[in-house]
Amino acid sequence: LGMVLSFSVDRIVELSGVTENQTEAFLEQVSIGFASTPADYVLPAPVNVLHTKPVIRYNAAYFCAVPHLLPWCIKPTLEGLLSAGPAWNSYQKQRSSFLVSTALSYLVHMLPGASAYENLYYPDEAGNETELDGLVLFDRYALLLEGKAGSLGAARRAGPLKMKTQLESLVGEAADQVVRAHGYVRKSQAPSFRLQGGGTVSLDKSKYTEHVLMTVTLDVLDIFTADMYQMREIGVVTTHDLPWSVALTDLRAISDIIARPFEFTHFMRWRLSRLDDASVSGGRDELNWLGVYLKDGPRLPTVPPDQDFLTFTSYTDDFDAYFLYKEGAKTTPAPRPAQPLP
Repeated sequence: LGMVLSFSVDRIVELSGVTENQTEAFLEQVSIGFASTPADYVLPAPVNVLHTKPVIRYNAAYFCAVPHLLPWCIKPTLEGLLSAGPAWNSYQKQRSSFLVSTALSYLVHMLPGASAYENLYYPDEAGNETELDGLVLFDRYALLLEGKAGSLGAARRAGPLKMKTQLESLVGEAADQVVRAHGYVRKSQAPSFRLQGGGTVSLDKSKYTEHVLMTVTLDVLDIFTADMYQMREIGVVTTHDLPWSVALTDLRAISDIIARPFEFTHFMRWRLSRLDDASVSGGRDELNWLGVYLKDGPRLPTVPPDQDFLTFTSYTDDFDAYFLYKEGAKTTPAPRPAQPLP
């Protein structure tokens, strides 16, 4: 590894055309040396150091132990640099706006003709004005959406306790907020939302009879949220109603795979029915739930009579083949995964 598979700054400059100073600056941010793990590092941790520094320094050379993590290190590296400067607050606002507006665009893509609204305000029980990040109205469905653009960082000191605190901020708070908005809709005879840019949106409850609660994150948290009932068991989520929690990248993939609006609305109903079922696990992968739906659905997965628990192995091989071919990483054609319809 040190003599054959390592690379130098000069070689990267030669192959990429990037200047030596820029190359050195990048490698300085995304590399780590041997024996650099902190003495107080506590397991388990949600993010290990290779997620932010996937390149290893060895003498005057570098070795990339996990090439697939290189794209994923760009965002935390950029945010680490911005957090120390005056642009951080502005960046956080833009990051949150990007998350919500992009999530709404994916939903509208799956629901042609839907009406989507961002940054809505409504009165809470105390009479104060509270914000709802997003609302989508389609057919008889009203989708209420909250977004959390923060990051799940490396929990060193305090280990699992710190991890839980971070999940409460990213998952628990979003669940509280969207459930609170839903409570306003349920209790009000004529719920109305004020739009940030002016005007109002009235929700006709006799027309929009199906309410879907969603939270969207910029970080991929489905190792925790794919089986959402566990978030309530450990106290991260304290509400009775469980929202569908999905990462933006997973929602993007879902919007690419599901081609018809009735297919998405049915998948939502199917997926929401699984949030409370502690006897069935989707394999800690949100896209795996979609794979189960396409291959074994539309019937609901149930535990066999002689068993106590049902868990699914990977159902995402077809997704991998489809996206790798679509992005040009594979030359073998792969069709878009779909549910067989006789």
